[in-house]
Amino acid sequence: MTNTNYPSATPNPQPRGSNNKGIIIGVLAAALLGTWGYWLYKNNQSSQEITTHETKETAYMSARDSVQMLYNDALSRLDSITGNNNNLHCQLKDKTTEISKLKTEINSILKKKNNEKNKSQYLRYPHVTPSQPSTHVHSNVPTN
Repeated sequence: MTNTNYPSATPNPQPRGSNNKGIIIGVLAAALLGTWGYWLYKNNQSSQEITTHETKETAYMSARDSVQMLYNDALSRLDSITGNNNNLHCQLKDKTTEISKLKTEINSILKKKNNEKNKSQYLRYPHVTPSQPSTHVHSNVPTN
């Protein structure tokens, strides 16, 4: 007769398994909630890192594209300047050749004129050889 409604002097022991069962369920529920919280926190943090990396990647790609455009423009200008330099070099070479021809022509004319002058002096003054300088003073030429 242990199951009576009358109070007894000795307390009836309660089954202890039900009290431990509640504690275990509470700890498991807290662990499950903590795991979900941690997973949500890490997932949110990973999303922020991905967004940050995508932003940096976009900035780097934009900078790279800008540098590539500047490089292409510089190459274009270099090609243009090189072409102009080659044209000017050809013009300079042509002008140098023309100047050399003109120098040769001028020297030839001066030689002919000098030879003619020497011949005329020799014909006027036969006693002076063309290789000697003329020291003959004309009597009819006024001196100042």
